[in-house]
Amino acid sequence: MLDETDVVVVRPLISKLLTRYWISALCMGLPPVITLYVFSLAAGEWAYVLLLHVIPTAIGFVLTMSLRRSRVVLSPEGITETDLFTAPVSTPRAEMSSILMVPVTDGNSSTAHNHLFLFDHDGRTRLRMRGAFWGEEALENVVRSFDLPVVRVEKVATMSDLRAEYGSAIYWRERHPYLLGVVIGIGIVVLTGPVLWMVDSFL
Repeated sequence: MLDETDVVVVRPLISKLLTRYWISALCMGLPPVITLYVFSLAAGEWAYVLLLHVIPTAIGFVLTMSLRRSRVVLSPEGITETDLFTAPVSTPRAEMSSILMVPVTDGNSSTAHNHLFLFDHDGRTRLRMRGAFWGEEALENVVRSFDLPVVRVEKVATMSDLRAEYGSAIYWRERHPYLLGVVIGIGIVVLTGPVLWMVDSFL
């Protein structure tokens, strides 16, 4: 448990995540951007390509800054969570009721990471942390910081199991994966549409 003056700041696995995201972005985005620059310089329309290049780069920068500000602050008074895009949300210690730990695999590998759920007295999820994002030690820090009953599920669950058994406790994008797929698809169309239009205009 935390002493009266203790404050613990838990952060996500930023360096590992940022490296993974930027490598993925470079692998997907660099080849078409270079190709567009080659065609646009010859056609004298490089300014459009530059604009197309700046917009996703700016989006990536904003996401990076949002990831760096993510944290969970643990203190004797309670928990304050700063998410990627939302303002800090505080949960007083008096409103905390219990903690649930569920090992979950994404289905693509046999490796399971714990998912932590902190509930209030009405059964609402006040804190949700995934071991793959925060690290297992960060989850254990939350458990050790407060004298709360902890339920540790032994059986490894899949995301389908999690939706079926703990649907009300997970994020909306996890409850509705197909809706998330539609949103991602629209985003891809918005980003690639101008690229395809430019390629067609250069040919």
